Amino acid sequence: MHRSTPRSGIPKKHLILHWKPSIPTWSSALAALEQLCLRLADHISIEEVSLFGFADGGCLVLEYMVRCGYPLNAVLALSGVLLGSSLESSDRFSTASTRTKVLLTIGGGISAALRVRFRQTEQLLKQFGYKVIALSYERRPDTIAPDELAMARNIIYGTFAAE
Repeated sequence: MHRSTPRSGIPKKHLILHWKPSIPTWSSALAALEQLCLRLADHISIEEVSLFGFADGGCLVLEYMVRCGYPLNAVLALSGVLLGSSLESSDRFSTASTRTKVLLTIGGGISAALRVRFRQTEQLLKQFGYKVIALSYERRPDTIAPDELAMARNIIYGTFAAE
């Protein structure tokens, strides 16, 4: 199987724009994340919770953030974007927490469609009031770079310089 084709057999360029998460799977993943955050909130303030996801995990934590509306500390979506056939509809967005910091990153060697979706995600999150840093790592393949981890650490622990 060609590298750009996921296990589903659908080429990535089609998967990104037309993929709609399987409702039962997506819903159960969001519910599990909700339970995790509620359990954490029993021990620490929800404002101290940071969510980190890479690729599909990045998509999941972004979706959770826009649906829950909790004032999380940070959401770090490395190689993650908001999914769905259209980002024009904002009906799934809760009231944004202007306190929540968001790091979006994307690597090189990705499709033009994914690059467009990355910018759309950045713009939409800013429009809804999130503090967003969006970084493109043109020279890195779809892995996590050491400076992405350093940026994530800085955002989680307080150093944040949104554009």
